[in-house]
Amino acid sequence: GKGPVSSLPDGDPDVKLIHTPGHTKGHLCVLYKDRLLMTGDHLCYSHRVKSLMCIRAVCWDNWRTQLESVKMLKQFSFLWVLPSHGQRYKAPSVSAMRGQLDQCVRLCSAYPPGKEPTPFGPNDVTKSFYRHRPYDPPSAESDEDSPVQ
Repeated sequence: GKGPVSSLPDGDPDVKLIHTPGHTKGHLCVLYKDRLLMTGDHLCYSHRVKSLMCIRAVCWDNWRTQLESVKMLKQFSFLWVLPSHGQRYKAPSVSAMRGQLDQCVRLCSAYPPGKEPTPFGPNDVTKSFYRHRPYDPPSAESDEDSPVQ
């Protein structure tokens, strides 16, 4: 489709494809039921920084464009960010999520290249990759704390 938002070919109204260039030229985020945003490598949550973050070291296209894409996400309503790497994040409200997106842009804009806060400690990424493996089952979650309902 034209513009930043497209639907799936089958027309499922619960799924929106949002063009979020920056990490790569053709990067997409997937918004599901106006509840959760699957962000791929565009955006993640850092417990170390206590904020949503973009990681400049893996921005393969254009850093400013990536941050503009983060700003653009504020027009959508969602509570969850589900990244490809790192921890998922649930905001207590849509307005709190929009605040997190603003904070992300402020943090990521405030540092010169190579001087950004490191979003992950040395073992954080490894832990996130292996968190839900069969030998390390996830902790029980209530339905309210599950991104998919």
